[in-house]
Amino acid sequence: TIGQGYFFADSKLRVKVNTNIYLYTRLGLAYHYLSNSSSIGSGSVIGPLMGLGMDYSLSPKLSIGLDYTHLPGQFTGTEANKVPNSDIFNMTLAYHFKS
Repeated sequence: TIGQGYFFADSKLRVKVNTNIYLYTRLGLAYHYLSNSSSIGSGSVIGPLMGLGMDYSLSPKLSIGLDYTHLPGQFTGTEANKVPNSDIFNMTLAYHFKS
């Protein structure tokens, strides 16, 4: 059985390109783990989180977006601590309570 997951905290820096489009970067810290019951190995790593994205405002309260996030892995050269790199692509729909 293989299990993988992550927890993270990040911050977003947004730049307005025009009336409806925002570009942003994400920087943060992530805890990334892999559990594996076979002989491949398991492990965990705490490291940086990096990402890029774009939001498009459909209205003052509604936006859609696309983003990419990278979580670096760790391979120590032994079977004791192996966590793969993860590349995450998200599509978002957001409602803004304050405009």
